Amino acid sequence: MLHHLFVYGTLKTGQCRESNWPLPPVEIRKAWTLGRLYDTGPYPTLIHAESLDSLTAEDNDKVAGQVWSFEAQDLPATFKVLDMIEGTNQPGRENNSDRKLVEVYLECGEQLKASVYLFARLDLLSGFAYLAPEVEADDQHLSIWPRGASWET
Repeated sequence: MLHHLFVYGTLKTGQCRESNWPLPPVEIRKAWTLGRLYDTGPYPTLIHAESLDSLTAEDNDKVAGQVWSFEAQDLPATFKVLDMIEGTNQPGRENNSDRKLVEVYLECGEQLKASVYLFARLDLLSGFAYLAPEVEADDQHLSIWPRGASWET
């Protein structure tokens, strides 16, 4: 059985932290989830729809990314490295991100659960630029990082 991680920023294929994955995935597929994307400068951050009271099922923003799928035995090593990168579960430090399980939607229409790193410091959110949906793909309006990237990358 495969376990999935949804990434939307610097860990995606072609981005600056792609080489930080400790193990290769079984597969990588395009996907999106409900939420809002914010630009912190060097990387984006995601606030999932469950954390945004102002969003409804009819008007949720959709954030584009990738699902990286791994065998179960590869998860501990993968999470150890990614938790350090994302500032999650580090002794003596406040979380920058929290790792959560959320619904994601593959390009083919399949829905699955995937781990994702969500911004934990909502008190700092007002200082970051909201990345409104700009990419249209298959009748979807998607927020994507970096700005100007296409759904194909």
